[in-house]
Amino acid sequence: MDEARHPARRGMRIDDLALGASTQGPLRRILDLVQGTPGAVLADVRVATLERAQIETLSRLALREADACVDRSRMLLHLLELSMPRCAPDPQRVTEITQHAARLITDAKIWRELAGNATFYVEHPDVAARLRHDLAGAPRAPVEA
Repeated sequence: MDEARHPARRGMRIDDLALGASTQGPLRRILDLVQGTPGAVLADVRVATLERAQIETLSRLALREADACVDRSRMLLHLLELSMPRCAPDPQRVTEITQHAARLITDAKIWRELAGNATFYVEHPDVAARLRHDLAGAPRAPVEA
């Protein structure tokens, strides 16, 4: 393995890599495009523009996806554990698998955050109505593809 590419050699921890994935990864990018906002925004304000039933569905599905991310991470780590005594994967493969598991956990946090924000708007319809009103007059921010 190329020593210079190894995250530990560069002083990076798996949590740091996962954080990078959460701010620059595909999940964050998809949410930015859907919301019409470049970068993270406070409480996913564009969610407030949806109908109550849509927000409830979004919250439920986001929680389901968060659980799926955690389950996938557990499965990856379990498979890695089972493979260790039998075929001893090379260190680079172990690093890749653990980094992927960390990204899945970070994705789960993002999905839970989205679900929580959606639930907030359901529980506080007055806030959602104010945001809808404010956003109705504001042009959508352009997002680079």
